[in-house]
Amino acid sequence: MLSLEAAIEKIKQLPPKEQQEVFKFIEFIDFKNQQESQIENSVFSGQTTEKLEQENFFSLAGIWENREIDIHSLRKQVWREESK
Repeated sequence: MLSLEAAIEKIKQLPPKEQQEVFKFIEFIDFKNQQESQIENSVFSGQTTEKLEQENFFSLAGIWENREIDIHSLRKQVWREESK
């Protein structure tokens, strides 16, 4: 297993674009860990994952407001694009 110092040295040797990719990956891992911690904390506080999923679903409820979208308009759009 690499030590932190060895990992830093390897990252310093990478081209800037690849260093940016490493940084993005580290940010992704941090984000994932934060999400998992929030879920664990919610479960420990008595809130189930089902409740969390329901809250996440309803947080998006207004994104389609004032749009004329229904099954018929969606089908029409998809079928028009498939025939191209």
